[in-house]
Amino acid sequence: KCIAEEFRKRGASVAVIDVREGDHFVGDISKKEVLEAFADEVIGKYGKVDFIVSNALPLMKGLDECTWEEFQYALAVGVTAPFYLVKLLAPYLAEGASIVNISSSRDRMSQPQTESYTAAKGGIAALTHALAVTLRGKARVNSISPGWIDTNYKEYEGADAVQQPAGRVGNPMDIANMVMFLCSDKAGFITGENICIDGGMTRRVYPAFQAFECERVQVLMTHIGGYPRHYDPRAVQKIQSVHPKLFIAGHSHILKVIYDPVYDLLHVNPGAAGEFGFHKVRTAVRLTIDGAEMRDMEVGEWPRS
Repeated sequence: KCIAEEFRKRGASVAVIDVREGDHFVGDISKKEVLEAFADEVIGKYGKVDFIVSNALPLMKGLDECTWEEFQYALAVGVTAPFYLVKLLAPYLAEGASIVNISSSRDRMSQPQTESYTAAKGGIAALTHALAVTLRGKARVNSISPGWIDTNYKEYEGADAVQQPAGRVGNPMDIANMVMFLCSDKAGFITGENICIDGGMTRRVYPAFQAFECERVQVLMTHIGGYPRHYDPRAVQKIQSVHPKLFIAGHSHILKVIYDPVYDLLHVNPGAAGEFGFHKVRTAVRLTIDGAEMRDMEVGEWPRS
């Protein structure tokens, strides 16, 4: 919506297709005949195309729940539709045309159970440089990989903002501004490129494990470590070499505190203190470490705003 509005502000005639009802062409872009009908309407109304922006949201499901049909649907929306729409409109591309595909930072990094979405976003990023070569001299083709973009323009504070090297969460204008640039003459020497707009998150380097001593308690921390009797294999290796008394590992967004008698350690998953994720409440854990003793553990819980 934001991208369409920015084009309109610049005097462009904008044709939108969306599966949701509204003042635009309504249709499911996973269907060949829908894309053909949309392309016919665009050419019949305007006669040529200056810019094509593909920004449909593929289905996000993972290995455990995603069916064959759902995975195929995600690829149809996220990869096949952008390809076929360009194929239909290619004969009508105006001089200096530009095509922008919206991928995601998930084309290079993943969360568990997101295979359908990640595959589609990786596919459209690869499709971009293939189209750039095929359409050389006829259109420039680039892709954008957004990170965390809050479409409600909410301003975040605390952990959600601090973790971003840019110091804030993104908003739709961050993406729309880049689309406008890539569709302008100023980007005339840029094609076949992917531009990641994620506030620097994919460039941050975190050690997979942090091991340190607090007072006389050996502490081991990691992002994805699993739970007692179900540890990640890499976590098992670290636990066996470091011999921690306190093992802090998260990722599930579910607060759990478990004593592990096998390795004689306290496993703590503090849950999630930020706004982003599927958790219902924000949580944190606080405890006192005094010499070799751990005591006075407290659990904090706050509603998501």
